[in-house]
Amino acid sequence: MSQPLRQEHSDLESQHDAAGAANPATASIRLIIDTNILVGDWLSSLARARPTPILQGALAGRWQCLVSDALLEEWNEVLRRPAIRGRHRQDDAAIDTLIDGLVQRAVRLEPPRGPRAPDDGDQMLWDLLAAEPQAVLLTLDALLLRNRRMRGRVWSPDAWLLAAAGNHTSFISPARCVPLASTAGCPAGC
Repeated sequence: MSQPLRQEHSDLESQHDAAGAANPATASIRLIIDTNILVGDWLSSLARARPTPILQGALAGRWQCLVSDALLEEWNEVLRRPAIRGRHRQDDAAIDTLIDGLVQRAVRLEPPRGPRAPDDGDQMLWDLLAAEPQAVLLTLDALLLRNRRMRGRVWSPDAWLLAAAGNHTSFISPARCVPLASTAGCPAGC
């Protein structure tokens, strides 16, 4: 079994700038973490023996996650699949610790059905987005990233982290984006 993740401070997810002022890009954002991000980031975190920026920020409460029973059920099921378990080599207690750590600082919603998701298997994500106007979905799912209905609210983790770090001129509103070479494929249309 791998070593437990250790928490480290990172300026990338800090809610405060060097002068101590709140960073609005991270302090007020509510994130919905798609299962593909949770699994990929956890595997990367275990390999590096420290959390990735997304997990670190969520576990430390630097931004708030939105979850629903349906999303938590999917996280639990996917992390326990034999193929995934064979990659992370963690027992049920470690999986529970990860999910419990995320849920402790999360807002748990049971939203009504929102607009139809591009993929029926992702309806729970669309429901959470519809229920919380300030929420941002982090995913690697190309179908969700390309969807115009939630344009500016569905981001790849890399594009979102660039925005949260201040390297993107518009965090939520894609109308003011300035193209940056490093944001090719930005779901906000940069």
